[in-house]
Amino acid sequence: MKPIMLSLVLAICSISAFAQVTDKAEGTSRAQVPDKVREAFRSNHPNATGVDWNSEAKYKVNFKDQDNQQHTIVYDENAKIIRREHEVEKGNIPRPVSAYYLKNYPNEKEYKVWAVEDDNGGTIYYSRSQDRMLYFDKDGNFTREEKKIVKDKLDNMENSSEDKNNKTDEKK
Repeated sequence: MKPIMLSLVLAICSISAFAQVTDKAEGTSRAQVPDKVREAFRSNHPNATGVDWNSEAKYKVNFKDQDNQQHTIVYDENAKIIRREHEVEKGNIPRPVSAYYLKNYPNEKEYKVWAVEDDNGGTIYYSRSQDRMLYFDKDGNFTREEKKIVKDKLDNMENSSEDKNNKTDEKK
């Protein structure tokens, strides 16, 4: 009888250990997010779907609202919002951003713009275009771009570097 009880207890413990719910495989389990943070999020976004917690940057949550717009909010451990990001609806994209795209990327008709609001109320905008990130100030004026290294280019660079090393080794 004792072996059966022991097996039953071990089975229950195993099930509960695997029952920690995460929204995504690599996400943070809900149990790891402080209650205060979860409650603050739930009260402000009761209709959120696809909720994905991540604790790499304090407590970061990605979700979609009732209009299916993507959002990101970063909370600290006391449920204070540090940063918010949301996709800007097409009709609300600042005119200077649209003008920048029209002038510099005339063939790019479909693009997404994100607004980032910090805890002091400051706002910037960013967008992805081809192989770069474009940044705009609070009024939508272009401020800078960052070129992204595309994986294929990175692979080519690594292969090129390996070829040079092999040629150097051959000369020795």
